[in-house]
Amino acid sequence: TNGVNLEIAVGSDRFTAFIPSLTESNLAGLVDSEVRVKGVCSTRFNRQRQLFSIRFLVPFAEDIVIEKPAAGDVLAQAARPIGNLLRFTVQPSAYGRRVKVAGTVILQQPGSTLFVQDKENGLYVQTRQSDALVPGDRVELVGFPMKGDYTPILEDAIWSKIGSGPEPEPTLIRPDDALGGLHDCQLVAIEGRLLDHAFNNNELVLLLEADNWVFSAHLICNDPRSSLVKLENGSRLQLTGVCRIEVGDIWRAGSAWHAKSFRVLMRSPADMQVLRLPPWWTLPRLFWALGVLLLVVVVSLIWVGMLRQKVSQQTGLIRNQRDVEAALKERYQDLFENANDMVYTHDLDGQITSINLAGERLLGSQRAEIIHQNVL
Repeated sequence: TNGVNLEIAVGSDRFTAFIPSLTESNLAGLVDSEVRVKGVCSTRFNRQRQLFSIRFLVPFAEDIVIEKPAAGDVLAQAARPIGNLLRFTVQPSAYGRRVKVAGTVILQQPGSTLFVQDKENGLYVQTRQSDALVPGDRVELVGFPMKGDYTPILEDAIWSKIGSGPEPEPTLIRPDDALGGLHDCQLVAIEGRLLDHAFNNNELVLLLEADNWVFSAHLICNDPRSSLVKLENGSRLQLTGVCRIEVGDIWRAGSAWHAKSFRVLMRSPADMQVLRLPPWWTLPRLFWALGVLLLVVVVSLIWVGMLRQKVSQQTGLIRNQRDVEAALKERYQDLFENANDMVYTHDLDGQITSINLAGERLLGSQRAEIIHQNVL
């Protein structure tokens, strides 16, 4: 549809004004001006009948009257350091006005977010421009400085690229440094042990631990699962990205104050560097090994029990067989010795090998004299 939507700030609130007869060419004098708007008010409620936004339908461009024009051509002004944003000034009209800053790009999410930094400070920028930038590009930005959670942010910004250069070198920090707040919105590098990871739509989330602090790292990409091909829980990683702190309920300016938590916003899978893989003997593998060992012990005990039972059965059979053979031998000896007739045995050469008592009586000789004599 034809027309333009204007975002108008009233104190800390905002509302939208739609003017069907306005074109973008008429907007140059409106941005950063104080205006009075006349139109039809419409509202938006949620399903619980709670008011969430206001919209004005403005019939004609003449229904928007400029009460106080924008203060000069901001684009022609010199860029100020990022660290000067929201600093106290005696000029009452300076607060809430557009400002111009310059910096080096360290991270971009096209169409929504841009992070830049100069030599000392970083800045979170909200912008709708979707043209691609890469880390190291130099840009000038014009926007409205507002209070962030801890450091200023630049809202409704427009930027223009003024040059290119190498990627800024990240500052190597520890968790205490990040929680101190001085590295918020700056490019940092930090080491930690990977505890776990998860996927949320097109976002990869890592959970890490360093110096007894737990923090998270986030990467937005089209295929975050491919970024974890070489990552294992327990690995020692070095991450590069933009540091963002979560202030918590209360913050103070003293050096002893620490933020509630912090996170690292990575730019690409190359920002994850594996320093050391986890040891092979991890706790899950140890449990698996103990389980297998326990299973082997149990199977061995069962096998030994079955073997003992089988040996006991075989021993019983052998013992019974031996008892039977002994009884038969004893019976044979009794029959042999007490027979009324002479009974003797000899080998193939005719040598007598045994003789009973009846044989001794019949031959009239002792058994020792008879044995080993030839039958013939």
